[in-house]
Amino acid sequence: MSYKFSSAITRGGSIIRPDVIEIDSQSVTYKKRNSYLINSDTISIPLKQVSSIKIDTSIIGTTITIEGTGRSKITAVKFSKSDASKIKRIIERLQAPDPSPLKHAEPRVKSPKKEKVKPNDYLQDKIEELEGRIELLTYNTTNEVHLSQQETENFFNEPYNAPLYEKEPTVAVEKSQLEKKIDSIEGRMTLRELRLKDLEAIKSNPHTKWLYWPKLIWGIYLDTLWKKLLFVFIVWTIVAQILILFI
Repeated sequence: MSYKFSSAITRGGSIIRPDVIEIDSQSVTYKKRNSYLINSDTISIPLKQVSSIKIDTSIIGTTITIEGTGRSKITAVKFSKSDASKIKRIIERLQAPDPSPLKHAEPRVKSPKKEKVKPNDYLQDKIEELEGRIELLTYNTTNEVHLSQQETENFFNEPYNAPLYEKEPTVAVEKSQLEKKIDSIEGRMTLRELRLKDLEAIKSNPHTKWLYWPKLIWGIYLDTLWKKLLFVFIVWTIVAQILILFI
């Protein structure tokens, strides 16, 4: 697989005589047309002989320098920074050894055979296990009964603590709070209905019909202070942007 990169026009690279770098699995090749536009000047360095890759980035473009073990050297200018970084990564990746060499197959190890258990030994082990569980359950049940009896005696022996058992009823307080919320909601609904009736009267009158939509927006939709402030801010921003275009 081969890769080809050319100097960027946006970095001042020539359209007719661009710097070209081609990379394949064997070498890195630099090409550029000569001043007569007939042939191309070519420099090729095998990948095994590439010793260093330098990238110099500036405002007018990126210069990439590829040096070989001998006197061979490639200097390409007016590349984009991304292309220069790709060229460096591709060369380093092709120079790296194969990361996944074949592994020798390891000999299979046979698992040890399980010893066969005689039926009589198996039944004896099960019986001992069940006996141990029965003893444990008996101990736990006796201990729980003893603890429950002791807790009951302690409860009846403790002195009576009135503040602990007598709490103030909170149902009446919650009920009054709920009634206040309902009254406030009903008040809002009544005010909204009155405003809607006024709007219907304004709409039916031909002289005040033009006030219907402003009052509907300002009184019904913008029913809270923060909505009105937000509406005024948006309208003022739009008007300011329009005025800037004409000033």
